[in-house]
Amino acid sequence: MNILNNRFNMLLVLKAALLILVSHLVSTQPSFSQTVGELSLGGLRGMGMTGTEISEGRSAGNIIDFTSYNQLQKIRGYINKGKNEKAAIRAIRMIEQMESGRNTGLQKSKYYGFAYNELCVSTTNLRKVEYAMDACNKALTIFPENWESLKSRATLYFMTEDYSNSLADFKKSLEYSPDNNGINTALNRNISTVENKLN
Repeated sequence: MNILNNRFNMLLVLKAALLILVSHLVSTQPSFSQTVGELSLGGLRGMGMTGTEISEGRSAGNIIDFTSYNQLQKIRGYINKGKNEKAAIRAIRMIEQMESGRNTGLQKSKYYGFAYNELCVSTTNLRKVEYAMDACNKALTIFPENWESLKSRATLYFMTEDYSNSLADFKKSLEYSPDNNGINTALNRNISTVENKLN
């Protein structure tokens, strides 16, 4: 376990350095309203594809990168099972593969943003505040309306007692969250908790 922690910390340090470099290289990405929550719950439909496009393996005439999609599903599975170290390591590997130029264009930006979101969520769960904040900020640079990245960043702000930014991000997260009573109830509860800290 100690070896895994050392490897994980080394990967996160390298990732933090890469995040700084990448932020200069990838400063403007298109905004998408899809969320990883939609991706994991709704499959390819969460990306706005029709049944025909899914069955044919195309979106707007482009071949879907099922390898990246499957990697994201595996990472999300680790997060859902509480295996956040595995999820973070896989997300870092996926980001590194994309940064090496394997994927390009729209497909890269979609999966790149989703991979950063998974890194954001998993490292937040691990309470790796600096790494998680970098990953959340990168995910939000690519997908500014990603409710899950906003929620994770709000949690990080709360952990560091920055309650005003925490409240702002929780409110934005609620605004962009999917129509799901469980998610909305949890976000409203978090908003109340932060508001109590501010009073």
